[in-house]
Amino acid sequence: MIDVEAIPGLLLEAILLTPIALLYILFLAFNHQAAFLNDTAMTHVWLVLSGLVTVIPLVLFTAGVRLVSMITTGVLLYITPTLQFLLGIWVFNEQVNPDQLIGFSCIWMGVVLYSYSLIQSQN
Repeated sequence: MIDVEAIPGLLLEAILLTPIALLYILFLAFNHQAAFLNDTAMTHVWLVLSGLVTVIPLVLFTAGVRLVSMITTGVLLYITPTLQFLLGIWVFNEQVNPDQLIGFSCIWMGVVLYSYSLIQSQN
């Protein structure tokens, strides 16, 4: 963990990853596989705006994580994929195979055991 505020930390990550991303975009463009640089101007606008849709929640999450305990953050990091999993099953009617259910069950059994041990240690 680095002691850096949310916005400068995100900026540093972006600076480090930008050259790699630009090389990849150029590679895709030269091979006519990229939507960016090979499509309409409106597609370019939507692609650029999608970056903001990604960055804004990331900045807010990074700032928010500093305000709560690491335990709370850990639980939130399990709740989010669980909600996505349930949304996929109930709203989008996605099929779930037994391997996925076994993995999902093991992860949540671990969370339950960890939570139980925390409760026991506080009693």
